[in-house]
Amino acid sequence: MSEFDYRSLLPKGIPVWELAIAGVAIFAMVIVFLLWYLYGYDLVIVPNTPNLMNPV
Repeated sequence: MSEFDYRSLLPKGIPVWELAIAGVAIFAMVIVFLLWYLYGYDLVIVPNTPNLMNPV
C-alpha cells in the first residue's frame, strides 16, 4: 500500500497554504455556528431576540 496523495484529487495550481486557510475559516464558522446553536441567540447582537435556553 502506497501512501495516498490527497493532492492528486485537487485541480493543479492550488497552493497547500491556501487550502489550509480555507480549512481554518470553515472550521471557525462551524465552531461559531455550534456555539450559537447550543447557547441560543445571545451571541448575535440583535435586539429583542428570544433565547432558546430560556424562552419567555
